[in-house]
Amino acid sequence: MITMLLGRLARQSSSSPDVCLSSSFDGFYTCWSREFVGPGLKLSSNLLRAAFENKVSQGKSMSVRSEAEIPLDIGEHFFELSISIPGQHKGACLQGGFYLGVCGESFDCWEGTWEWNERSRVDIWALNDSFNLEQGEVSWAEFARRQWDKTISLDGISAVGYGSETKPSGHSRPLPGFGNEDRVGFLVERTNDGGQTRTLIRTFKNGKHVGTFFKFQGLPRLWACATLFPHHGACAELHYD
Repeated sequence: MITMLLGRLARQSSSSPDVCLSSSFDGFYTCWSREFVGPGLKLSSNLLRAAFENKVSQGKSMSVRSEAEIPLDIGEHFFELSISIPGQHKGACLQGGFYLGVCGESFDCWEGTWEWNERSRVDIWALNDSFNLEQGEVSWAEFARRQWDKTISLDGISAVGYGSETKPSGHSRPLPGFGNEDRVGFLVERTNDGGQTRTLIRTFKNGKHVGTFFKFQGLPRLWACATLFPHHGACAELHYD
């Protein structure tokens, strides 16, 4: 399955000059964590699906992170997530309450809403479903639901995109939102250039490269994560097919 995925992404990279996959590509395998998961979510037997049970937990959003962290090894590491609601067609609007992305070790808001609380919105970088609009919103410690706005940082060169004037994010165009059952992929590129280590995350939607997600100096510890709005049967899934 990983070989098939590599072939698919390699074909995509040939038509997107800003994406280059090396031989160190690793479609690493993980599952959802039994420990770092909101109490209102039930994990499937293979731990690849986290879903609200029949009784939605008191109207609270729930989050979950992967068991294994994204490898720190130099190279390219890929994972793919989706969110689905029973009875909805593929691509249907999710109404703006769902997130897919990555989190760090300090993120610990597994029950409740983290996006509007600065104390909870730490060590997380997440793409909002954004009603499946072409110009989506991104949330991280500095901003909640930041819309894309192309400006130039204080160095006069770097495109900021979703970021602030002092912290270039690397975005050169808006990332789209996502809908029901859309597969959102994250390609994490770890590099070492003359002792300078960097991490760049690119985003895919249904196999198509859509742009840069975030970039970091160094090799931060990161996990795949998802946040589900309280909706009967709403499910976050890790994909390996």
